[in-house]
This record gives sequence, structure tokens and C-alpha cells, in this order.
Amino acid sequence: MPECHCHPCYSGAICDIPKPDPCANNGACGAHGTCAYDQATCSNQYCVCDPGYTGPFCIQILPTPPLPRDCYDIYQTTAVDGVYAIQLPNNNAVEVLCDLTGGGWTVIQSRTSDGMDFNRLYDQYKSDFGNPGSSFWLGLENIHSLTAQNATPYALKIDLCCHSAAKAETYDYFYVADSADKYRLNVSSGTGNAGDGFNYIAYTFTDNGSQFSTFDNYNGQFPAAGLCTSFGGNGGWWFGSCTSNLNGFLSANSSDYDPQTCELIAIPTNGPGLTWNTDVLYTKARMKVIRYSQLPSLIRDSAYEHQQLAAFCSF
Repeated sequence: MPECHCHPCYSGAICDIPKPDPCANNGACGAHGTCAYDQATCSNQYCVCDPGYTGPFCIQILPTPPLPRDCYDIYQTTAVDGVYAIQLPNNNAVEVLCDLTGGGWTVIQSRTSDGMDFNRLYDQYKSDFGNPGSSFWLGLENIHSLTAQNATPYALKIDLCCHSAAKAETYDYFYVADSADKYRLNVSSGTGNAGDGFNYIAYTFTDNGSQFSTFDNYNGQFPAAGLCTSFGGNGGWWFGSCTSNLNGFLSANSSDYDPQTCELIAIPTNGPGLTWNTDVLYTKARMKVIRYSQLPSLIRDSAYEHQQLAAFCSF
């Protein structure tokens, strides 16, 4: 009778007896790995580790890679706009909207007609609230942490919409102080077609250099809150000139606004609404920051910037 030459996984005179499974009871791979072996030799067991684990027996935990610092870090690997997680210098991990087609901007504030209430307490403004994909506030503590990096100064861009009409203003330098200084605003001069609202002077006062205020904690430069027009806009802001407030009341109904001027005509009791500089109103707004070192390359193409703004105001 001819002799049978068995596959390494079988034995017996006619090769019909399976050898013990090299991965019986998952071998030595433990709870975070799956045993495997060389099918050709029925030996050489090894472990295929679950995500987050490594080592010959899958018991060593892989270090978690750090989150990106801001949207410019994310821009190094993708140009797809969306909501991403970042980790700020204060170690807070937050989700933000990243304007990546625009070059890696981190959106710190956005206002859309989704009914989100921005008339909140001072302590609530310290933390992030809202939905990064629509109406959102990053939080004073987080904005301070992001912009307080001396080695990485940040620039600010403000995008504004009156229905489909778009304007913008850019600040080469943007910094928000800490809680001890009541989150005082510090910016450079603005450039753009929206007007330099942060440096607009009214009765010798400007938003630039002002501390942050809400209805329960007024720190504005006007001696009395009642004299500050934009303070009645139902939202916290740096009230200096009292002509701007991008956190003011925003109606969810577009018919509440004048079709030409965007003046809030239906609900005057809720204050002037979203105001900027000397313009009456806007129906959509956002504030976004980027490292100053990247700003020059992003503001040279005026046609592209106009296209970006038009897209923002079109939806």
C-alpha cells in the first residue's frame, strides 16, 4: 500500500486525523487579540491585536495619538470641510467646524437661523454650547486658551451675511484675555468690506479693549447698560462702542427681516439683533481663526475669497 504524505495539519495512515488546533482557546492571545497560525505548516502561531493594543500577546496598550491643535493641523491631511475634534492647550477636547477649503480656519462662533438661544448667563458663555455645524460658541475659556499661545499668534476673520449678500473683515491679531481680566478683547486694525467694527469709536469707546458682558454681568465701557444699544440685543459681547453684537437675537424666520437692509422688523422687543459696525443687521455670521503665519497666503486671492463668502451666505 502506498505511503500517505499528510498535510501538516493531519496525521494517521490515511491522513484523516486532525492535529490539535494550534489556536485552541485563542492560544495565548488573551482578551484583546485573535490567534492565527501558518495554514501551510499548521504552526507558527501569532496574535492579531485589536485596535489600540500591541505586543506578542496583545496586552500592551498603544498610546493614544494626540488630537490636532486646531483646524490648520487637520488641513495638513484633508481639505474636506466638516466637524472635527481638536485639543486645546488647556487640554479641553472639543468639536469644532473646520473651514478647510478656505485653508484651515477654526470656527469659534457661528450664527444661523436655527433658533439657538444666545441670551445666556455669563458663566454659560465661559464654556462651549450649541452645534458646531450650525449655531455655536466655542466658549471664552477655550477661546482664551487657543489665542493665548505667544509662540502661535492667531488671526481672526468675520464673515457676515445679509440674506445672500456677503461681507467680511479680517484682523491680523486676535487675543482674548483670561477670566481674571473678564476675557478682555485685543485685536489689530481690521481690513475688508464689512467695516472695522471692533475698532469703531462711539463716545470715545471701542469694543477692542473691552471686557465681556452678558445681561447678568455687565462689564461694558458705557457707564450704564441702558445706554448701550447693542447690549439690548440679547446676547453676550465685548460692549465698547455698543454698535456691534454678533451674539444678539437671531430670528428663525427670514420674513422677520427687511429684504434689503436685514433690519429686524417683526420682533423689535428682542433688540437690534446681529449688528456689526454701523450696519443695522445681519442674518448670518461666523468668527473663525487661523495661525497668523498662514494668513498672508489666504487673503491674496480676492476672487476666491468672494467665492467662499458667497457659498457661506447661500445656505
